[in-house]
Amino acid sequence: MVDDVLDMLHHRGPALIAFGHQLTRSSTEAHDLVQEAVARILTRQRRSPGRIDDIEAYTRTVMVRALIDNHRRGHGVADRTDALTEIHDHAEEAVGFDVRLVDRDQLWTAIGKLPLRQRTVLVLRYYQDATDLEIAADLNCPSGTVRSLASRALFTLRAQLTRTASHPQESP
Repeated sequence: MVDDVLDMLHHRGPALIAFGHQLTRSSTEAHDLVQEAVARILTRQRRSPGRIDDIEAYTRTVMVRALIDNHRRGHGVADRTDALTEIHDHAEEAVGFDVRLVDRDQLWTAIGKLPLRQRTVLVLRYYQDATDLEIAADLNCPSGTVRSLASRALFTLRAQLTRTASHPQESP
């Protein structure tokens, strides 16, 4: 199992770090998140050995859960207010209006204010192209909760960005 994890890290490590960066907006914290996920996987395997069919997908799930755990404990990578990256490319479709009316910093400020689970759903849905069922598995919740979190996140972003676009001199 250790060899499988190391092989996956060798081939897919950069993609996992990029995913961590999307969640944390920090290269250092992304690396820490990947390391924490790998440590958790290897610890789990020592306690109860078994085959993991898709190690990369399982690692992403463990990363999301570690991020949420760290946030609940009040420390770690989830404390950042600018906790996402690269949703801007998908924001027009997601938010429902022309995002050129706001700049990237305003978008990230608005996204950074979203609760952690809402931010995570947006990254998984619009950047990782994950389905609601996949996101639900990662967050350990029903798929209806995923849709609800996404809906609330997009409603909040739409309201915030519309207000920012109509009053550009005011900060969000």
